[in-house]
Amino acid sequence: MQYTLGDKFMSRAAQGEFVFLNLKPVKWNWIPTSLVEISCEAGKYLVKPGEGNIVIRHGEVLNTTARTYLHFGDELGFMKYRDDISGGLAIFTFDEREYETNWDIYRTIGLNSSECRPENSDGLIFTPGQNHVIFSRILSYLSLGNLLNARLVCKQWGEQVTPLVRKKSTINFYSWTITPSLRFSQYVHEIKGVAPWPNWQIHCPYSVPGEGGDEKGRAAKYFADLNWFLDPRWGHHVRTLSLSGSIHSDQDYGVYIKIVTFFKDTLEELSVNLHIKIFNADGYEENYSTKDDLVFKNLKKLAIRINPDDARSLRGKEFSALWMKIWAGVVKGLDSMEIRGSPILGSRFVQELHKMGTLSHINLREIVLTCKAEDGLTFLADVNQPLKKVTLREPLEVRNIWLSFSQVLRWIAHQNLRSHSNFLY
Repeated sequence: MQYTLGDKFMSRAAQGEFVFLNLKPVKWNWIPTSLVEISCEAGKYLVKPGEGNIVIRHGEVLNTTARTYLHFGDELGFMKYRDDISGGLAIFTFDEREYETNWDIYRTIGLNSSECRPENSDGLIFTPGQNHVIFSRILSYLSLGNLLNARLVCKQWGEQVTPLVRKKSTINFYSWTITPSLRFSQYVHEIKGVAPWPNWQIHCPYSVPGEGGDEKGRAAKYFADLNWFLDPRWGHHVRTLSLSGSIHSDQDYGVYIKIVTFFKDTLEELSVNLHIKIFNADGYEENYSTKDDLVFKNLKKLAIRINPDDARSLRGKEFSALWMKIWAGVVKGLDSMEIRGSPILGSRFVQELHKMGTLSHINLREIVLTCKAEDGLTFLADVNQPLKKVTLREPLEVRNIWLSFSQVLRWIAHQNLRSHSNFLY
């Protein structure tokens, strides 16, 4: 394993796990790219200065052409400059990272204090292997916080608790630091040899920059880490996924497609928030890829929220949004579909569904539509199977209210002849 500290990412192959150095206040001129490389081989750590850099270990300038053994507690000094004049050294200590947990806090304060005891801890002494069924059942009733604490008691408790934690919790890749690979690596380490967390939330915090727009390589680093992390060899088995972020270009859109494609064989529920640019700065419609279809083996529920990055940009303008055809195709075979967000974009989505024909949504039993009411009713007129729930979230326009209302009544009557449907308007 190789780690590189610096301020410019080049490639995972060259730098391994790259850690951006982000020091405040930013008044020093640090030597760019790579300050130092630290590698681990057979449990031993080695250090090598980056090209053109000076690194001092315990007062000794390190060789720039060879690696030197590094131990926990060693101090490393890096040259820093201000206005191109030497400003001395920045001193860092190489040490083992420790993670404080709630259980550590309880142990430090002392469990004799009633204020710091874990919830429902009085009189509970469990021994795995004895009364196994009772032990497992009691654990299943604990809150997520107490389960996390119980997992740290001992190895045997961890084996019992970990599967429950995975069922009750959601992995959230949202609050990214500038070096997300450290969190990715931690997760990959956690899932080895055990059943993975099935529920995920992913937020894409960066837009893919244009040519020359990512000097430090931070966005490039994020996407390189993401591609590495999503590789099937890690054994992800994601059943529910919530995907959000902003889309300003076809490159951004491609990231969404790539992520959901990685989980096409395991996903059962998918929620997608498309906060998307419809028109560019010149007033022309953005063209997003339409070349690939999304085919899921086990998907049953789709919730899609579509909002423009600027709602005013849609006023009085026509647009094709051909990319919606891909997402409309996902509805095939689903039990539940929910469309939210902009009614204008929702109508465009429903029109795409209508084009696909009745057989494309024959398995739907629950439908929520945010679109112009007339477009929603036109789509529902093609639905022949009995439904459990239908929700139209936009009101009818006054000029069409009598015609549309009579259409609603006929449709409800037609549905009720076959089943008891719950229609919300």
